[in-house]
Amino acid sequence: MTTVGIPGGRDVTASLDRPASDTVVVACPPHPQYGGKRSDTRLNAVSDALAPDIGCLRFDYGAWDEGRGERADAENALAWADEKYDAVGLFGYSFGAAVALCAAAE
Repeated sequence: MTTVGIPGGRDVTASLDRPASDTVVVACPPHPQYGGKRSDTRLNAVSDALAPDIGCLRFDYGAWDEGRGERADAENALAWADEKYDAVGLFGYSFGAAVALCAAAE
């Protein structure tokens, strides 16, 4: 695992599992006001379940911003991953699923 800072003007830190892969999945955590963060056991379980040659970028949202900033965090994480990987997937759990859908639609 490698720690990564996600650019974009907000304080967003991520954990990157299997950084040497060509493919990565960006994982959006659950609601930050209810304890959602990159170390969430469900995000870890998904990362562990991925094929051994697929990376997983799990990030913490920046300061709470009513969903707008959290969506920007996901978009910035996707942009970061897109610059570095051949293929990028996206998923989220609970609140993170809604953030992921909004980010994907953008």
